[in-house]
Amino acid sequence: TLTISGTGFYGQPKITSSAAGTRANVSKDSGKLLTVRVTTKSTTKPRKYTFTVRLANGKQGRANYSVVK
Repeated sequence: TLTISGTGFYGQPKITSSAAGTRANVSKDSGKLLTVRVTTKSTTKPRKYTFTVRLANGKQGRANYSVVK
């Protein structure tokens, strides 16, 4: 589980990952904080990846993250 802070998150933003098979589901959206449950495949290689957060108004942002095993 991770938390992403920012603004304008209302509308259950969609989050995708550059790591194939990774799921990121928003479990809580306060408008300024997103609580996201992330699962990766067991075959995901340790390295840096990128989340893309798409807001309901069409805007998007990116955040880098690392998979460590």
